[in-house]
Amino acid sequence: MLRGTAVSMGRVTTISAWLFSVLFGFASCDIFSTRDPEPPTGVQTGNEIAASPEEAISRLRNALIIRDPSLYLNVIDTSFRYSATESAYRDNPAFFENWGYNQESTFISRLLSPGLLPATNPATLQFEHLSQSEWSDSVLYIESYYMHLETSSGEIPTDFDGQAELKIIRGLDGGWRITSWLDEAGGEFPTMSQLRATL
Repeated sequence: MLRGTAVSMGRVTTISAWLFSVLFGFASCDIFSTRDPEPPTGVQTGNEIAASPEEAISRLRNALIIRDPSLYLNVIDTSFRYSATESAYRDNPAFFENWGYNQESTFISRLLSPGLLPATNPATLQFEHLSQSEWSDSVLYIESYYMHLETSSGEIPTDFDGQAELKIIRGLDGGWRITSWLDEAGGEFPTMSQLRATL
């Protein structure tokens, strides 16, 4: 009887010691303190690839809203070619003759500069999907667009609209990038070709 009681007491002591060490361990860990906040998820940066043609177009719009040229240029392929509207090209053929990635980079950097387009001034770019053609690694989108800008320059109009024919390809890294933009007039306001010529 005494032996059974001793064994039981030994087990109780062992369990008590184990329970005490577990509780002490929890007490020494600050499990209820707040942790450092993590960066928000879903924020687009210029270092991420566009996972779809739709995302590539969305980044053009978002780059304007957050004033981020790198986000815009991330979806412009190095082989990019811009074709201005007939009237804009006729007015300034030398300016638009070989418009490629470098010219587009200069254009978007100037447009989104804080001196021309302060963060407090409204700026929006809207696309409306009209039609598309698809291949295995590329698409051709026809989009109508409307842009509203309130720049610090009195020489730049506030509204632009037109139609864009965008060829978008999927690169070897899986990212979708725009390789060509054919601009066409299609509304009551100046086109983005005229905006490019202004800057």
